[in-house]
Amino acid sequence: MTTVSKLIAIAALFLPPAGWGHQFEELQLGPKTAVGMAVPAPQASEPAHVKESGQEITNGYKSPPELVSSGPKGITIAHVKWITLGDGKNACYTASINPDMLKEAYWGIDVDKGSGVGHSFLVFKFKPGGFVKQGSGAYNSDTLVVSVEAKLRWDQDYSATAGAFGAFKILWLLYSMENYIQDTFPGEVARIEMFSVNASLDKKKAVLKVALDRAVQNRDSEYYNTITNNCTTNPMDMLATGIGFRYPIGLIMPKHATKWLKSAGIVSQTPLLFTEKDPAGHGFIKELLPPVE
Repeated sequence: MTTVSKLIAIAALFLPPAGWGHQFEELQLGPKTAVGMAVPAPQASEPAHVKESGQEITNGYKSPPELVSSGPKGITIAHVKWITLGDGKNACYTASINPDMLKEAYWGIDVDKGSGVGHSFLVFKFKPGGFVKQGSGAYNSDTLVVSVEAKLRWDQDYSATAGAFGAFKILWLLYSMENYIQDTFPGEVARIEMFSVNASLDKKKAVLKVALDRAVQNRDSEYYNTITNNCTTNPMDMLATGIGFRYPIGLIMPKHATKWLKSAGIVSQTPLLFTEKDPAGHGFIKELLPPVE
């Protein structure tokens, strides 16, 4: 751990985690979020210039999820990330998601090659028909990734120190698993590890509902924070809210959060692995096209 990371971790000891004391309660998808706030359609408050593999993306690919509709059979959300047919490029699609058709839930982490900081996210695998894109032109998928990230302008690079002092807006994104893997490899990541959640299917569905409710909230004025509002604190809080458990102060880094979740028996001990040589995770997802330059 670098000196900066150590200082951030020490500072976290004096801050209560967002999920402390959260208990499970039945959640309903609809015009209200998990915290009872209305969900306005998100509108970009600044140009969508976001770094993607060193290039500027201005086509809305990094636009936040937007609630289209909800009903007894699930929720429809715009701006879900997919891989297009033929050229394997990134694109946004509207997707229908039915929590009642959830098959499995996972805690996922990216393991960096160098820094060791990594990234945490949640993964949800569905039965056929549970996660469906609207329209043609993209590969089908049965696996959804919910990721919370720092929103970088075209002239910004990520910094944990800067992230602790309001340098970045926050960005919640929904990906198909195939798209997330293609975005991740090749790059700074050595591998991706996914740990299945040890809970009843009903509680896994509750985690999914929490994640979807929170993903469609308007966060135009919200900032990423390395200590209190980051890629680890948010998925940890979603998991804790849906399942109903408390977690200790200071779990702000993926590897520390994962170690605690394993020791608490909340996730499996052995992960599914995705590497550059095996990006499909031994058949967990479909074989991917070569990365797009």
